[in-house]
Amino acid sequence: MVAAALDENTNLKLGTDDDYRRLTLEILRSQAWKTMQLNTGRKKSRAIGRLMNGTLSGE
Repeated sequence: MVAAALDENTNLKLGTDDDYRRLTLEILRSQAWKTMQLNTGRKKSRAIGRLMNGTLSGE
């Protein structure tokens, strides 16, 4: 259903498995990840979301 909602002209630029592996390792090595481990519940979920968004956007 989701695919049907996308415009046929939409070009998604997906990375390779190696790209995502590199980004994951970047997150796991970061000080933010080490600090985030102290959080629990929603606070931890929001922190993980911020790390993923920042990494994917190149911040």
